[in-house]
This record gives sequence, C-alpha cells and structure tokens, in this order.
Amino acid sequence: MNKPWLDESSDIIKTLIKRGAVFVVNHSGGKDSQAMFNYLHRFVPHEQLIVIHAELAKVEWDGVTEHIENTTFGIPILKCKSKRDLLQMIEQRGMFPSPKYRQSVGQLLFCNIKTRPDRKNYKGYR
Repeated sequence: MNKPWLDESSDIIKTLIKRGAVFVVNHSGGKDSQAMFNYLHRFVPHEQLIVIHAELAKVEWDGVTEHIENTTFGIPILKCKSKRDLLQMIEQRGMFPSPKYRQSVGQLLFCNIKTRPDRKNYKGYR
C-alpha cells in the first residue's frame, strides 16, 4: 500500500517538520522498527525525533536495548515498562484472548503494554 503522506516530499510532512512537530518512533529492536526509524531519520531533523522502546519484561531478548541505542544515532530513547506482561494479563483474565475477538489481542498488547506507558513518557516532551 502506498502511503504518500509518509513521503518526505509530502506537504503534510514538510508542514509538520516546519512547525517543529515531534515524531515518535516506537522501536522494538526488530527489522521493521529499524527500517521505519532509518526512513524517518533521513528527513526528520534529529531534534524532532524521539524513540520509544516498550520493554517486554520476561520475554525481552538480551541486548535489545543496547542494539537500539547503538543504531539510533544518539536520538533520545524513552523506555517504558508495563506493570503487567502478557502472561500476567492472561492469568488475571483467566483465559487466552479469544480468536473470535481478535481486537482484544490488540488491546492487550498495544493498549496495556505499549500505548499507555508511551503516552505518559512523551507527553509534553521537548
């Protein structure tokens, strides 16, 4: 899918950069996160980028944080950690997320582990 609004020549992106918008890049340490960071780093000024890494507690691979730090060119990295990990959420709920309600999987992963801690960290940053 072509996303012209994400192209560095896009009027939307140019306007946001000119207005001093802060671009937040979620970074897991994986290849998709690295590719998105590298893409944005090409045209968004250094001082307008923030990297957020949501630590995954028990399932975080050793060296992920160091990898992110070593590949983001000194851009600030905000780290956040959920109070509960996915397994704790499943235990508390008493069951795995149902395939019938796929949305609940996204809510568990992104709202509880990723999105909410992130908002607290970068709101009002810079």
